[in-house]
Amino acid sequence: MQSFNEDTLKEIKRKNLSFGEYRTILKDIMSRETPSRCEMIIPLPEETRDSYLLGVKIGIEANMDIIDTYTCMMLKNTELRDAFYVKRFEMETKHRIVPRDFGRYLGKYVIETEDVCVSTSTMTLEDYIHLRGFSFVVSSFYNQKYLHEIVRYLQANKLSIYDWLTKVQERLTDDKSKAGKIYRNFVEDAEKELWDSEDELLSYFSNYRNFQKLINGKAGTNLIQKYNAIFLSKMESFVKVAVDVVLDNFPGVDYEFIDNLRRFCIAKGCEVTDLSKDDIRDEFSYDILTWMVDGFEPAIRSYKRKTKLRFIITEKHKRILSDLMSFYGVSDDSKGKILVRVSPEYLVRKVVNANFD
Repeated sequence: MQSFNEDTLKEIKRKNLSFGEYRTILKDIMSRETPSRCEMIIPLPEETRDSYLLGVKIGIEANMDIIDTYTCMMLKNTELRDAFYVKRFEMETKHRIVPRDFGRYLGKYVIETEDVCVSTSTMTLEDYIHLRGFSFVVSSFYNQKYLHEIVRYLQANKLSIYDWLTKVQERLTDDKSKAGKIYRNFVEDAEKELWDSEDELLSYFSNYRNFQKLINGKAGTNLIQKYNAIFLSKMESFVKVAVDVVLDNFPGVDYEFIDNLRRFCIAKGCEVTDLSKDDIRDEFSYDILTWMVDGFEPAIRSYKRKTKLRFIITEKHKRILSDLMSFYGVSDDSKGKILVRVSPEYLVRKVVNANFD
């Protein structure tokens, strides 16, 4: 589903399944424990900031597991690239580097670029950049499942995940912590990767010093992947923002239980690529593992009992991540590559009940 907007679908000659049909498919997918995915594109003709956000909301409320968003590529020999089409929808194009698609061959710098649409008659460049920021929030706080237990608690209590995510973005925009700074760096990079002309881009990166930015992962990267890796390394700061937003906007949630979930998520996923942190131990006032096994019940008082847990990086986990980091490297960009190439079970620590003093 590139869009949920009927006007957009008409212009790009697409037709979605009815939502009833899609719900039937989702139920079948869920019964097979297979993740569901929605891939949206911005900005498409007739798509607005509000219609895109409504589409994301619909996807979340349908319990889609992953909602990815891609920038509209202006591919050659497609209708989107046609001059009449571009003029009709006032499609503004920019140029950027195809992620990690560059090298030095026979003494020459070779860089592949792509033309992308960043604004239309119905979506401004400012809207596009804002939505890129929102796509990072959706990817890191929702898609990647690092905060899965917090999400399931909100869902169990019929609280809006979409509203939570929009409030998280609002908080990050002005947040003074590491999380806010990282979010704003992402937004800045999403704008800086766009160039007015291909010649200008190539001229800049043909300079040796600037080309090193590509080599070092400072530019020319897949930003979502790169910043998902940064999110993991600074997860404690991001989880604090997530929990603060819950407490500030959803009256009636159990503060003690939410704090338990905060510490649980951090111990499970934070800095999981740091293989030296292979055995984290913590004590909780709720039996979170049993709550999970029971299907994330909304009534959590029956689970209030002291529990000790260990969060372990197994030897198999260490071997897989160690091999991948040896091959790809340990930069944020390199770790971003690893995150999409390894089974999700190796991106979190294994959680087991434990007895320790």
